[in-house]
Amino acid sequence: MKVRNLIKIIAIVTVLFHVSCSNDELNETQTEQVAEKGLSLEQINAKVETFLADNSDQPFDKKMDEKLNNFIRQELEKENATESTSKARPAFGLDPNSVVPIYRFYKDGDHFYTKSFSEGQNAGFAYEGVLGLASTSFNESNFISRWYSHRNYDRVIAVGQISNENHHAIANDCFYLYNGHQLFFGIDIGNNIQVLADGFSTSHRHYWQYEGIIGGAGGNRAIHGYYNHDLKDHLYTNNYNELGAGAHGYVYEGVLFYLN
Repeated sequence: MKVRNLIKIIAIVTVLFHVSCSNDELNETQTEQVAEKGLSLEQINAKVETFLADNSDQPFDKKMDEKLNNFIRQELEKENATESTSKARPAFGLDPNSVVPIYRFYKDGDHFYTKSFSEGQNAGFAYEGVLGLASTSFNESNFISRWYSHRNYDRVIAVGQISNENHHAIANDCFYLYNGHQLFFGIDIGNNIQVLADGFSTSHRHYWQYEGIIGGAGGNRAIHGYYNHDLKDHLYTNNYNELGAGAHGYVYEGVLFYLN
C-alpha cells in the first residue's frame, strides 16, 4: 500500500513539474514576444542593407540621409499598423517621427557613430549597423553629444552634461583656471554650442572638440561601452555578447545609456 501511494505521489509530482516547465516556457515565449514587438534592430539593419543596395548609384549627401531616415520611419509605420491591427492597439510601438537612427561605422581600429549615414560613408568608414534609435527630443540630462580628441583621434559619445561621472577624460581636459577661478566646459543645448561656465563660448578646448548632439537617450535597449587603451578607441554596442566582459583589448565600461 505504501508503495502504491509512493508511486501516486511521484506521478503527481511529475505532472506538476511538466506543467510548471510548460508555464515557464510559455512565459519565456511571451517575454520574448514583448521584447521583440515592433521591428527588431536585425530587421531594421536588413532593410537598411536593401535600401543601400537599391541606391548604390546615388551620391550620399543630406538628401540621401533624409531619404534613408524617412525609409526607416516608413518601415516602422508599416509595422505599427500591422501590430495595431492584429492586437487592436492603435498606439502600438514607437512613434516613427520621434526617433532617429544612430549608425555605427569602423575603419583602421577606430569606431565612428553618427545620425548621418553619409558622414560615415564619405569619410571612408565601413558600415556596421544601427546602434539604436535615439529620440528627436531631449533635455539637459538625456541629450547625447559626440566629442573628438585631437590628441588620439578617438570619438566619444556621452549623455548629459560632461562631468567626471559620465566621462572624466573630457571633463579633466576641460577644467581650467580663469582669473583664479576653476571653470567648466559645458554645453548649451538650446543653441547647440559649447559654453563655459562664465559665458564664454568656443569651438573646442584643449584636445577635445564638441561635434554636436546626436539625439536623446531613452528606451529599453542597453548600450554597452568599451575602451581599448592600445587603439585609443571607444566602442559602443547594443549586444553585450559582442565583447562580453571585455575582449580583443577592449575593457568593459558598463551600460552607459539606453536607446530604443
